[in-house]
Amino acid sequence: MHKTVPGLKPALALCFSVTCALSAFAQHSPFEPGARTLVDAHNCYPYFEWWTDRIDRALSAGVPLAIEQDPLWYTDRRTGRSWSVVAHGPPVSGHEPTLEQYFFESG
Repeated sequence: MHKTVPGLKPALALCFSVTCALSAFAQHSPFEPGARTLVDAHNCYPYFEWWTDRIDRALSAGVPLAIEQDPLWYTDRRTGRSWSVVAHGPPVSGHEPTLEQYFFESG
């Protein structure tokens, strides 16, 4: 013989209905996965004399945006002076733009 709890079916039906209603009216955050597209401007720096407008093209895509910059350390062998340059990798000549010149003073 089955023993049932009085009022269990209506209580479960009410819980189910409330859950469905809340799910239907829930506001989704723009920060949830899949809610927006993120542009990743990978290798966004000039390569030798080519593609000097990469950062301008990346910024024109709008936000949200991730911009990769690879700063490298350059030391002038003649003077001993050192500074950071933006380049894809060694070897660097010292003629590459600095991060300040390329990223902050661009445009």
